[in-house]
Amino acid sequence: MFPSEGAGRILALVHLLLLIVLWVVPLVYYDQLPDQVAVHFDRHGQPDRYAPKSSLTFWGIPIVGTVMVILSFLLLRFPQTFNHPRKREVKELPPDLREPVYDILRSMMLAIFICMDATMIAVEYLIVASAMSGTMQMNWPLVLVPALLPLALLIVYLPKIGRKVDEMKALAASR
Repeated sequence: MFPSEGAGRILALVHLLLLIVLWVVPLVYYDQLPDQVAVHFDRHGQPDRYAPKSSLTFWGIPIVGTVMVILSFLLLRFPQTFNHPRKREVKELPPDLREPVYDILRSMMLAIFICMDATMIAVEYLIVASAMSGTMQMNWPLVLVPALLPLALLIVYLPKIGRKVDEMKALAASR
């Protein structure tokens, strides 16, 4: 289910916007890039694999990003499959009381997907910037911050899920 309101809807729209950015960046800079671009870097930030800018390798990040967005929206239709510490308790709730918990789970997953999008955009930016400048200045925070942010999101969202489960259990018990 596509989030129809609130934070989930905003996160879904940001997720789609970042997909557009994944395609726009290489398209905007395509004519300015050399024929061969670095598409992989070692742990020191040195290019260790090159590909033609017209190759599937160069366009791999936007293609993978597109597939991931499609799969993520399919996955959002099945929040009962998301793994979390209170999953068993949510399954024991009446069906109508599960949905508020699922809304939080969808928002959490969308926020994590956005972090993945941001990581891909950062890598794409580094590839384009290195191709245009001829040198690579690895900017680890640019890549690591969006890659590690999902851990912080779990610290924020898991307590919210727990509180919502407790609230829905209390509501179910009062019926």
